[in-house]
Amino acid sequence: MGDMRNLFVKARGLMFNWQKILFYVFVGGIILVANAFRFYALDRVPYGFHVDEMVTALNAYCLSTEGTDVRRNPYPLFPETMYGSPKPPVYIYPAILWGKIFGFEAPSFRAFTALSYVFAIAGLFFWLRRVLGLRAAMWAAVAASISPWPWMYSRMGYESIFELAFIVWGLYFFFHRDDWRHILPAAIFFACAIYVYPAARLQVPFIIFSAFLYRLIRKETSWKSFGLLLVMVGILLIPLGHELMGNKGLSRRLSEVAIFSPDVLTAEGLKGDFAGLWQLFWKNYGKHVTWKFLFFKGGDNLIQTTQAFGILGWFDILGIVAAFLLGLRCLLMRGKGDHLFARHGWFIALCISNFLFAIVPSALTNVEIPHALRMMSGAIFVFAMTGLFLSETDKILHWGSWGSLLVAGVFLVVFLRIYFLQYPQNSKGMFWFWSQEQARAAKTNEDWFKFMVAHRGQDYHVMYYLIFYKGGEGCNSSRTKWELMQKLLSSRGL
Repeated sequence: MGDMRNLFVKARGLMFNWQKILFYVFVGGIILVANAFRFYALDRVPYGFHVDEMVTALNAYCLSTEGTDVRRNPYPLFPETMYGSPKPPVYIYPAILWGKIFGFEAPSFRAFTALSYVFAIAGLFFWLRRVLGLRAAMWAAVAASISPWPWMYSRMGYESIFELAFIVWGLYFFFHRDDWRHILPAAIFFACAIYVYPAARLQVPFIIFSAFLYRLIRKETSWKSFGLLLVMVGILLIPLGHELMGNKGLSRRLSEVAIFSPDVLTAEGLKGDFAGLWQLFWKNYGKHVTWKFLFFKGGDNLIQTTQAFGILGWFDILGIVAAFLLGLRCLLMRGKGDHLFARHGWFIALCISNFLFAIVPSALTNVEIPHALRMMSGAIFVFAMTGLFLSETDKILHWGSWGSLLVAGVFLVVFLRIYFLQYPQNSKGMFWFWSQEQARAAKTNEDWFKFMVAHRGQDYHVMYYLIFYKGGEGCNSSRTKWELMQKLLSSRGL
């Protein structure tokens, strides 16, 4: 009888091991499939190219071939665009090397962005494995891979989403060991995040300080180490500070979108006093936490969303449901026992505070509100909480992990179908598809002149398509042709 019992225990253990292996195979499969599709059809989806993508391609190409940006400035720290923010050095100069290897057309830089996001997912996994364990890190990686929030931007050829990779790897090194060998790379990554995207100049300092408080409470770091980190980051940001004081391009974009801009206040019918600014700030902030934006549609801008889902997908919502159930369980236990909030309460507070603060830079602007990209740093902490809550649910419900896996798989299939089959047609107007079609159809010099006339107000479109579609043109020559065309039309009163 004892032998039969031992045989049963061994068979049960073997079956459990096979289930565990099969489970991890499926999890790895979802992550691999999702991120493989991140690189699929980058030349066709989205259909056409956004002007930001053309600016990236042109600046990298011009600096590589002629040593100037598109405005003929030789090797600037922040290449000028006259559209949006100037391109940051931590992005554009590595982009030159990328372009030399993989080409300078916009789809190449879409792949560059996609690769940076995969690098961010890897950093998120390694950071959370150290802080929360393997299972939480794994679920967070799944959430990051299939979430519609960063997906949209991870397939576009510009720099903003690079902040995620810089932030998570900064957190990884900051949480690793409390010595200068790890503080230095943390400082480098945090500084790069501050360089790469204006919103991060508010978000990253808050992330650093809140992460420090979390580690200080846990007695994992000291004020001395925190001071060393701040000194290192400060030194690395000296060139940025110099540019912010003297570079009109960096301040121009802020004046265009910030709520304290006189034009914005006039349009809103508000006075430029503190009360008016405070009212507008909270009005904008509230738009980022509506049910519609978070769960059902996302924003109105089709660059940011497919409008079939909110910025949070089904898997993120599953994490919220899990948090609710775990909270209810804690209440029923009356806070007793080894429950989630006793073990990870401070980490949850870290994540919630950083998600809420991530909205602040967007709420301080008044263009395209709500804006998913300007609050993108908050995605890191949403995925971290999703990973934590689902991993805790797995410990309570033996079938919970397979249920989470089913939700992830079904959502991925539904999302990919919508994104690749419906979204290209719905969003093509946002990506100037007609410019690409006209450039492809142009065969003669007369065709190209008509193209330039049709795009007389879009110098980047003219330069991009002359260089990469017509051929035989360089950065300076294409810009000269556009300028001559402008003079010719002006002389004729057109």
